[in-house]
Amino acid sequence: MRANLSVIAILLTCCLTLQAADYAALNAKVKQDVDKINNAIIEGKFETVVDLMYPPAVQAAGGREPMLRLMETGKQNMNKQGFSFQNATVAEPSAPIAGGEKWFLTVPFDLTMKVPGGTLKSQSYLIGISSDQGQTWSYLNGTEDVQGLKKLVPELPETLKLPARQQPQFTPDAQE
Repeated sequence: MRANLSVIAILLTCCLTLQAADYAALNAKVKQDVDKINNAIIEGKFETVVDLMYPPAVQAAGGREPMLRLMETGKQNMNKQGFSFQNATVAEPSAPIAGGEKWFLTVPFDLTMKVPGGTLKSQSYLIGISSDQGQTWSYLNGTEDVQGLKKLVPELPETLKLPARQQPQFTPDAQE
C-alpha cells in the first residue's frame, strides 16, 4: 500500500511540474504577443496589431483594410493634438479560463503617453482568446462594456475577472 501511495505522489508531482512548465510557456507566449502589439502601436505598424486582433473585432470594423485605416487615422489625430504613445510594460497574464470551446485570459499592461504639458501613465489590459487550447491567441482591447464584449464574444465566461480601471497619473513637464 505504501508503495502505491509513493507512486501516486510521484505521478502527482510530475503532473504538477508539467502543468507549471506549460503555464510558464503559455504566459511567456501571451506576454510576447502583447508586447508585440504594444510595440507595433507605438511604431505605427498596425498590420501587426490587426494580425493579432480577435478576428470578429476586425470584421465588426468592416474588415482588415477599414480597421487599418481607422487605426492610422486615430494615430494621426492623436499626433495632431500632441499625444503619442511612449512605451508599454506587460504584466503577468491571468490564468486561462475555459468558456465554451475557447480559453480566455486578461493581460494587464502599463502604458505611458506623451501628452500636451506632460506625461500620462495608465493601466490597461487586453483580453486573450484561444480556440486551440492556448497554442495561438488573438486579442481584444479591455473595456468596461461587458455587454458589448458579450455581443462580440458570446462565450466570454462570467468567471473571467476583468481588471478594474485605474485613474491615469499625469506628470507635468519640468519647467525650466
